[in-house]
Amino acid sequence: MGQKTSTKALACVAGVVIGYIIGSSAELSMKELSVRGSVFGVLASVFVSLYAINVKKALAAVDNNKWTLMIYNNVLASFLMPPLILLFNEAPVISSSDAVYTISFWISYIGMAGIFGFLINIATYAQIQATSPLTH
Repeated sequence: MGQKTSTKALACVAGVVIGYIIGSSAELSMKELSVRGSVFGVLASVFVSLYAINVKKALAAVDNNKWTLMIYNNVLASFLMPPLILLFNEAPVISSSDAVYTISFWISYIGMAGIFGFLINIATYAQIQATSPLTH
């Protein structure tokens, strides 16, 4: 992407990594460290970083317009979610819940999830747009 990460940003990243190592070693001494949990934690960080890099690339493709990118993401998610629900056999679980058939469920829970998801996306895109993808 042609961007260089500043020395200060790299120092902050190093501080986070050192903190993670210190925290993990403290748990290791208490014999509470889960290797599986640590692997998932590291993988989560890797995928968040990869997501940020891809968002930065996608922003360039839509003339740095975070609103357009959000529309694309939401439309794609609308098409991807139903097959995933079927693939992971969640349809019977969803249809067996009585809450799904109430209007208050859709207004309160689903509506609030949509609003907060929207706000989180805007904040994430704005951070990635204003900083580098790895330091957002």
